[in-house]
Amino acid sequence: KDGGECSVEISYDPSAATHTAIESAIDGASKSIEITWSDASTMTFSAIISSFSPSVSIDSALSASIGMKITGAVTF
Repeated sequence: KDGGECSVEISYDPSAATHTAIESAIDGASKSIEITWSDASTMTFSAIISSFSPSVSIDSALSASIGMKITGAVTF
């Protein structure tokens, strides 16, 4: 069964250890992912990080889009 693909947008801080770890995780290996939403609920799954695209616009904070290929069951 194909787990599909997803992407998430984050507020990007290039000095944050977790964000530099995401950039270096684009290696084709499946990783354990946990996403914590603003209401503190979580979603966990295994995925291959397929892209990491930082962006900036005038009068906005840095952001980044993270693309993932889901390789395991998703739990909430």
